[in-house]
Amino acid sequence: MPLSRHALVFVAALALMGAGVAAPVRAPAPLYPGAGAAWAGPLGGALRSPALVSSLTPGLATLDLTTPAGLRASAPLVAQLQSSLGYTPATFRDLSAADRETAVQLAAEAAREELRGKVFELADRARALAGRQNLDKEARAELYAVVAHLTELRDHYRGFLDDRMMADTEGAYALAAGKAWAVRRALLGELTGNTAALDEPAAPAAPRPVLRKPSSKAVKLRARMQATRTGWGQDDFRALYLGYGFEERQGSDHRFYTHPVFPQLHDSVGRHNELATGYAHGALKILEEYDRLTAPAAPATRLAAAHDGPPAVFSLELISVLLSPPSAKTALAASVAPEAVLSGIRDAAAPRAPPAAARLRPATPRAERVSRE
Repeated sequence: MPLSRHALVFVAALALMGAGVAAPVRAPAPLYPGAGAAWAGPLGGALRSPALVSSLTPGLATLDLTTPAGLRASAPLVAQLQSSLGYTPATFRDLSAADRETAVQLAAEAAREELRGKVFELADRARALAGRQNLDKEARAELYAVVAHLTELRDHYRGFLDDRMMADTEGAYALAAGKAWAVRRALLGELTGNTAALDEPAAPAAPRPVLRKPSSKAVKLRARMQATRTGWGQDDFRALYLGYGFEERQGSDHRFYTHPVFPQLHDSVGRHNELATGYAHGALKILEEYDRLTAPAAPATRLAAAHDGPPAVFSLELISVLLSPPSAKTALAASVAPEAVLSGIRDAAAPRAPPAAARLRPATPRAERVSRE
């Protein structure tokens, strides 16, 4: 005899109480839902226009919307065409070739600016969360979301990111992923009662960089820069960063500096002999963070989690335990989530096909039609 809806809810509640499992934190929605297949034809044709190819970044100009990966990578562009410009695939298709090209150019620029803001926000949250000693349930869920969103940026939207945005994304990802892995190990140690090092297949340990004392020339240069933010050029910033132990990488239009011990500290400097005051402001902020990380109260090794961090093959599934609250009663939560309990009860009462799993796809509410007869 099929169970009523009230009976299902009551039995599910008893099952959860008996298991001692707290309701998990919902996995985050993606930054952008995948673009619909209806966009493949009209948008793909516009991207292949010779006049448009010359004005787009190489990553966007080579998007192949006939493949799932290419369609996924176009999501920020499609989001702007829909939300900012109000187009549907049909209305976009009906535009003239010139109007389609203009719409794509506007949407691509808006998408880049929106992603620039997202990269800045995610990098800021990654630094804040990595610097915290104890993370509660909400903070662990936020850390998981930061790693998930940075993964989405790295895997799908590189075509929208310039060198600076990509460097910020990679630095924030390394910091957030390292912190998430450390938290995962602590949680699994609590769930299993074993706080010793676990035996996950970690990446080969790299030699730990040496934190050396800043040069006297760099210290004096920093003091002069604090007094005045104008009149500084590329050679001054090179001497400043190298004197504080940063490593340099040459780019076409910029020089990139990253600290080997603290990869979250990085900057790019234009190849000009007289740079805007924003470069000096940014460099001084980075060195302030350097001082905080190297102060006696915050040892330099505390945040250098990358060397003891994620394995060579790292996925979101490996840190999904961050979405479960740690306690002595949550050992079951690592293997049986409340959704699984409810699903089993419903299947016993009325068999149905299981829903398609998608870890980073937001749940879609479904209204059931009630008969009034």
